[in-house]
Amino acid sequence: MVFAFELVRHGARAPIENRDLDEFPVGIGLLTPEGMRQRYLLGRRNRDRYVEQFGLLSDTYVESEIYMQSTNVNRTMQSGYSELMGLYPPGQGTRLTPGMVNAVHTVAAPPFKVRDAKSINDRLGSDALPHAYQQIPICEFNNGDIHDDVSPDGCSYINDDGT
Repeated sequence: MVFAFELVRHGARAPIENRDLDEFPVGIGLLTPEGMRQRYLLGRRNRDRYVEQFGLLSDTYVESEIYMQSTNVNRTMQSGYSELMGLYPPGQGTRLTPGMVNAVHTVAAPPFKVRDAKSINDRLGSDALPHAYQQIPICEFNNGDIHDDVSPDGCSYINDDGT
C-alpha cells in the first residue's frame, strides 16, 4: 500500500482586509481566478506525477486512493476543488452502470420532475455529470480561529483570567 501526503495552502487570494479591494475581481479573502489557476496547475502536475509517471493513482477516481481535507474557509475549499479538477479533469469521471442508463429516464429515488429531464439525460448518456466530470469529496476540518500572529484577527493576548 502506498501513501502520498501533501500539505498545501490555498492559491492567490484577495486581501483579508478592506484595502485596494477594487483591484480584485472577488471579495475580501476569496480565491482569485489566478489562485484557481495555480491550484488547477498543481493538480495537473500531480496527475502527471502520480498517475502518468509513477502509476500510484488510478486514471479515474477511486475513493480508497484519495482523501482530501480542508479548513472550512471558502478559499481553501475552492483551492481544493480547483486542484482536484486538475488531478481528475472532465472526461475522467464515473459512468452510470449499464442497467441504469435507460432507467434514469423514468426512475428516480425520491421521484421528482424536471421539465426537460429526457433531453438532459439524452445529452449526458452514461456520464454521471456533464463532460464526465468527477465530483470528489473534500472533508471539512472545522477549525476555530486560534488568534495568533497569522490569524486574520491579528495577534491577541489572553490573560490567565480570560480577559
